[in-house]
Amino acid sequence: MLARYIVRLLEKQLHVVSAIASLASTSLKKNQYQRTTPWLYHWDLEEVECVQEGVSYHPPTGPVVEALLPPVLHQGNFEVGSSTVFSGSVSKLSIMDLKEERGVLARPKGGSKEVHVDKSDSLQNYSSAVSNGLINPLGLSNDIKIYIYNLPSSFNTDWLKDDQCSNHLFAAEVAIHQRLLSSPVRTLEPVEADYFFMPVYVSCNFSTTSGFPSLGHARSLLGSAVKLVSRKMPYWNRRKGRDHIFVATHDYGPCFHTMEDVAVTMGIPSFLRNSVILQTFGRTDKHACQTSNSIIIPPFVPPHVLKPDFLPELHHRDIWAFFRGKMEIHPKNVSGRVYSRGVRSTIWQKFGRRRRFFIKRSRSSDYQSEIQRSVFCLCPLGWAPWSPRIAESVIFGCIPVIIADKIALPYAHMINWSKISVTVPEKDVSKLGKILHKVSQTNLSTIQHNLWNIKHRQALLYADPLSRGDATWQVLELLSRKVSSRLQKTVHECPCAVMHSKSAMTTNAAVAYSRFCLHVDCWRLLVDSAVKLLIAWKEQLTL
Repeated sequence: MLARYIVRLLEKQLHVVSAIASLASTSLKKNQYQRTTPWLYHWDLEEVECVQEGVSYHPPTGPVVEALLPPVLHQGNFEVGSSTVFSGSVSKLSIMDLKEERGVLARPKGGSKEVHVDKSDSLQNYSSAVSNGLINPLGLSNDIKIYIYNLPSSFNTDWLKDDQCSNHLFAAEVAIHQRLLSSPVRTLEPVEADYFFMPVYVSCNFSTTSGFPSLGHARSLLGSAVKLVSRKMPYWNRRKGRDHIFVATHDYGPCFHTMEDVAVTMGIPSFLRNSVILQTFGRTDKHACQTSNSIIIPPFVPPHVLKPDFLPELHHRDIWAFFRGKMEIHPKNVSGRVYSRGVRSTIWQKFGRRRRFFIKRSRSSDYQSEIQRSVFCLCPLGWAPWSPRIAESVIFGCIPVIIADKIALPYAHMINWSKISVTVPEKDVSKLGKILHKVSQTNLSTIQHNLWNIKHRQALLYADPLSRGDATWQVLELLSRKVSSRLQKTVHECPCAVMHSKSAMTTNAAVAYSRFCLHVDCWRLLVDSAVKLLIAWKEQLTL
């Protein structure tokens, strides 16, 4: 009866394991007093071995298991019959600053031993800490940890000798790395990590005369980084790179080429296809240069360009429709390709001399102030569908007019682009004047009101340091949702699911304890072995 009762408790509360272990320790020490205070421990999977029926099973290395384990389980082996239940040691990585659980009291004299466990629930303590911001200071949907590989400087910081590396439109790869280095989601213990960030700067090779970086070295540089980490550490091979993060802020993202047909032919390097890729290129349909794990991010706009007291509604907007940039008068056929699919040339030919259109082909130091003076900012595709003008328009309060079919826009999880922009199909570009006039006559003020919400310009700027709601934070939020989704798919198969259904936990607490199930493939074996231990302990107690 005692064993059956304890097994039921074990299914409901993980901290009962501490009580059982202390009871066992007391019994094995022949009725000597011993008090054990359980804490929330991090269990390093690399040092655990499970054995069943003489066959060794090594759990995959990786994120920690968050479980309540007493110090007695940190020592030696436990054996039931001829089967070794635990082998090796469990290393205590950290103790969380939460409310201490009550200890286990063992009564050594006469009859059966009594176990008393405080009613306070460890899950409730964890939940309380989450709600108070002690565990999830950034306020993400779920607490996550990211390990940043310390790669040789030739992969990243050596490129910063060129100032362009950290300031051009592809510089999100630098900005995100730098923000993560000082972020509270960063962990120095890879076993704690939900994700692994690969800091490789591939957009800083400004060796061309065009002013844009060369991408010819990108595949080999990234491949070398993957070989290095997979050889030195076990985490890449554990999930085939699925929990590793790369940044690819180029015309066609991880295909690393400026021409779509060539990019599609080359495709994404095979070693990147399982990974999470942060990329500026995105389509609403399937495309060879994005995967189901791709996260669409905005191009880099230096955060200092926006003054802290900027209010778009206070700016006088005397330019009706604005565009400044590359605009070919006569579309050129480049090996069968036409720049911008002819859209920009049509804009120039149809509207270049219209009084209400301010269209310039040359660069200007007044570019940003011109955006702030404009009502509509034209954002036609170039070689790729995305354009920095989309982010710049939102940041400075100009309605982006997006002319790029099937483009996927950044952070659609929190930006309702249909309410802050105007979309014009490429085939209707010749009707642009009529379309914008209709918008002006119907819902212009509504679009501007939506657009000028501060959360939109915050979401498209990589603030330094990272702040809640900014571009880097949005990446972390989407990553945290991916973690939750992955965990929820596995929790129903795990014994922890019973506990989850009966516990009033926040999402963060549920996810934290779901990791116990996700990352310990030998969990069921350990439960079975724990039952065997209970039976053995019962036999000792009745002696």
